[in-house]
Amino acid sequence: MNQVYDPLHHKYRPQRFDQLVGQETIATILSNAILYNRIAPAYLFSGPHGTGKTSSARILARSLNCLVHDKATTIPCGTCELCISIALGNALDVIEIDAASNTGVDNIRSVIEKSRFYPVQARWKVYVIDECHMLSTSAFNALLKTLEEPPPRVIFILATTTPYRIPPTIISRCQRFDFHCISLSIIRDHLRFIAQSEKIDITSQALQLVSQTAQGSLRDAESLLDQLSLLPSPIGINAVSNLLGIVPEVEMLDFVSSLVTLKPLVILETCRSLLDRGREAISLLTGVTAILRDMIILTVAPERPELTSISDESWSRLIALTNETSLQRLLKWQNQLKSSEVDLRQSAQPRLRLEVILLSLLTEVDYQPSHTTKLPYGLKQKTKNSKAVNIDPILVTESPVSSFKQGVSEIINNAQELSRLWNEILATFDLPSTRLLLAQQAHLVQVDGSKVTIKVSENWIATLRSRLPLLENAIQNVLNTPKELVLISVNSKLKSQSIPQYSVPFVINDVSVPNISLAHNNSNQNTGFLALSINDIISSGSPIKFKGSSNLRPKQDEELKSLANFFNGEIILDPDEEIS
Repeated sequence: MNQVYDPLHHKYRPQRFDQLVGQETIATILSNAILYNRIAPAYLFSGPHGTGKTSSARILARSLNCLVHDKATTIPCGTCELCISIALGNALDVIEIDAASNTGVDNIRSVIEKSRFYPVQARWKVYVIDECHMLSTSAFNALLKTLEEPPPRVIFILATTTPYRIPPTIISRCQRFDFHCISLSIIRDHLRFIAQSEKIDITSQALQLVSQTAQGSLRDAESLLDQLSLLPSPIGINAVSNLLGIVPEVEMLDFVSSLVTLKPLVILETCRSLLDRGREAISLLTGVTAILRDMIILTVAPERPELTSISDESWSRLIALTNETSLQRLLKWQNQLKSSEVDLRQSAQPRLRLEVILLSLLTEVDYQPSHTTKLPYGLKQKTKNSKAVNIDPILVTESPVSSFKQGVSEIINNAQELSRLWNEILATFDLPSTRLLLAQQAHLVQVDGSKVTIKVSENWIATLRSRLPLLENAIQNVLNTPKELVLISVNSKLKSQSIPQYSVPFVINDVSVPNISLAHNNSNQNTGFLALSINDIISSGSPIKFKGSSNLRPKQDEELKSLANFFNGEIILDPDEEIS
């Protein structure tokens, strides 16, 4: 018959107090209590799972009852009949009770009745009530008197992971020992000892990851190592990651690098790749949070690498990644992610929720895409003056540089950049006639740290000089800094075809610019209105009144109304004037 396999967490369970891992203070107190014969009638062992509560209770029972010694000892033999039966959990005088299965008051009354009998084989009768917080209120009340004044040679040991659920009257009658989480280094060293003893070929990085995953529980770490021992040697970090479904550290650093360098497409592609490989969304979010935490620690305390959870092999890369960002950005990201885990766990679509959470981190920085977007017909865009602007289906290329309103300190002479900046300046003018004049008869040629150079048609430069204060204010509003304005005249008029490719046509109040020719002459042949120079219109600076006759032809009347509407003016009819 084959021998039953003994799991690692059973095989390496401590048998004496000096073998208790990570709980030295508790081991010292209980050992001295045995040496000085100061055994309390009731103990309360509380703390996270897998930290040694039940093991300590069994060690205490063996130390009190070892048959090799005539009295209680801190070094039980572990080979006598009673030590073996206690280790197996079937000793007659050491009774382990699962409170989750015995919650009622009748179960506790049965325990109290049996505790009145003297031990059969051992010197002390020990009751270990595991998960005692599951007992009912009536059961706790029935146990009160027995805990305070138990029969001779009887000890009660209560173990729980949630001590706040135990009535204070019970806690006050027990000596309480709080078992804390075992440190990462202690778990890693203990696992290395087991791996060497069992001849398990596992790398240091894999042991580090197993220790981190255990979260202070030695039993969980030993169980995970037991699973990994069935894999082919050598056992690396990828094997641990695949078993646990977590993202490897190298891939996690690659992912955070795309976040730091503001690459949303890479973020989405990496998310999809990891999730398609079976990784949990919550695991990816936790990995991002952990890396950002390590980067903050590296920023504020570079001489304390032991505070981080990063491996030694990835330490230099983490330093390079941290140098690419700022502490303020890292703190903002951590603040955004602090409540995201709860939202992600409750989300019906964790994949979508994870992508939204990670992409929202980019809103805290000045990100501008570098690709080209084609806008559809009929799209309306609000200008600074909240007036609708129809945008034709032209290509609008976004700049990777921040907005012009951040200030311009370098020389800008690229045609595309200048065209976009010029359109921003034109959009700040309230008077549509001024915008039309500047769009057709002038354009921006250069911007540097101290001045702005504009090229203007020679016939219109005098008109533009009369509007210099308005133009200077518009430039200052867009560039966020005062600039010297330099006008350069050219010999011939700039045609509308010379407008840069990226300029945006303006439509005022959804009314198109009227297609009416304005001739600077003194005749009014079949015009239906007094001829007027557009130069006079623009330079006047006040609403224009177009004078015409009351006997306008229908087509002329419509054109005149359209022209007056465009220049924000009005029509004054003269009933005495006749049209020839």
